[in-house]
Amino acid sequence: MAQPSREPSTSWISWLLGCFFDTLAGLLMRLLLGKDHRFFADGYGDLARCEELEGMVDKGIDVAFPDIHHMEWEDDTHGLEQQGEVSVRNASFASPCGAFTCEESKTAYVQVVAPAGGRHVRGVVIHLPQTGDMGYGFRRKTLGIPLALEGYASIILVGPYYGKRKPRSQRRHYVRNVAEYLISASTTFTEAAKLVKWAQQEWPDTHVCLSGISYGGAMAACAASILPASVAAGGVAVAPCVSSSSPKAIVGGLLVSQIDWQTLMEEKSHTRQQAYDHLSEILAARDLRELIHHTHTNAHVHVQGLKCVVTTASHDRFVVRSDGLALIKELVRMCGTVEEVWLEGGHVSSIARCTRVFVPSIRRAFQLMDGKT
Repeated sequence: MAQPSREPSTSWISWLLGCFFDTLAGLLMRLLLGKDHRFFADGYGDLARCEELEGMVDKGIDVAFPDIHHMEWEDDTHGLEQQGEVSVRNASFASPCGAFTCEESKTAYVQVVAPAGGRHVRGVVIHLPQTGDMGYGFRRKTLGIPLALEGYASIILVGPYYGKRKPRSQRRHYVRNVAEYLISASTTFTEAAKLVKWAQQEWPDTHVCLSGISYGGAMAACAASILPASVAAGGVAVAPCVSSSSPKAIVGGLLVSQIDWQTLMEEKSHTRQQAYDHLSEILAARDLRELIHHTHTNAHVHVQGLKCVVTTASHDRFVVRSDGLALIKELVRMCGTVEEVWLEGGHVSSIARCTRVFVPSIRRAFQLMDGKT
């Protein structure tokens, strides 16, 4: 397979990889999970509560939400394998958005993967979850450990409404209503932004990179956009991987088949097309562009010095190219310049080789913060 490039691939191999593996993954999800596993099985939910949380984010997270003052470390923390070079510790903290989430999501959980033995930490990466990533394992194995062996620490966040933060009535990652989906998003990027400040205090004079795969990358970009100026000035980068600028990606790519359209149609007495248009409008109003518009009079004042490396799949059928390009456009507005990395293939083939293609992008983000060209 060809090396990543600065331009989208036009090869038939790239198209085939994207079309075949992404379509196959979408088909398998439909066949194996069945009709009982759908997003928004309870309809739209309390959108007013979602808007209340978003209004607080708009005011500025430094004044609207508390910082992370206490991290509760688990007693049974364990050093991890890898010839004693990597340590792993689990911890929790009170979610700054706990007043708006379900009971299970009021506590946030993280796993810190770092160089062991008191070795110097070159930088800290905050990894946000992709759709369906319920725990630590995938990100620890594919990103956290390889980065720790290079001297970087990783903070792996369990997303609200995911894993041990999932409501009992929820099946896997299929959030039961639209409002909770949006509350989950706002909570994720607010927690991530607060973790940036915590990491800067824990590892002084060390740069921090916000990163995530797929929807996690969108959340990383949103977190970067709401950072207070004093935090952003400490040296922050964002490295989204095969990501979009908006939760609207769920209706633009193959995940559209995982939505309970019948429930949404019945709640509003809509046709399928009307339900699609209405949901698209709700989700599009929560994209990165709107977040920047509402939180900053001038985005560049608040994210001055922010560095960005964005990795995009040339033939992605989960995050379609227009959504990927929209993310790049908004990051250019936010950062001034963006370094683009284009991969051959699609969503699934990119994630399958994420150590090989995403770790270099994260490493490159730190190089940019260090002034290397």
